[in-house]
Amino acid sequence: MKTIFDPGYRRLIGRLKTARNACGLTQAQAAGKLGMCRNWLSKIERFELRLDVLHFMKLVNVYGLKPHDVIDELRDAAEAEGE
Repeated sequence: MKTIFDPGYRRLIGRLKTARNACGLTQAQAAGKLGMCRNWLSKIERFELRLDVLHFMKLVNVYGLKPHDVIDELRDAAEAEGE
C-alpha cells in the first residue's frame, strides 16, 4: 500500500492542515517559512506528494506543535480505530 493512501498518513496530513489553519497561515506563508513554494505544500495537503520526516519536523515547529504530541495523537486515533 502506498503511504499516501494509508489512513494514518491521511490523518497526519489532516492534523497538520488543521494546525496551519488554526495558526492563520496560508499555504504560501507556511511553505515560505521553510523556503518552499506554496505548490509544494498544496501537493502534500492534497496527498499528491509524501511528506518526509525532516519537513514534518519543520512544519510542526512552524505550527507551534511538538512532534511527539502529534505522533501520540495519531497513535491514539489508530488504536481507537483498531489499526
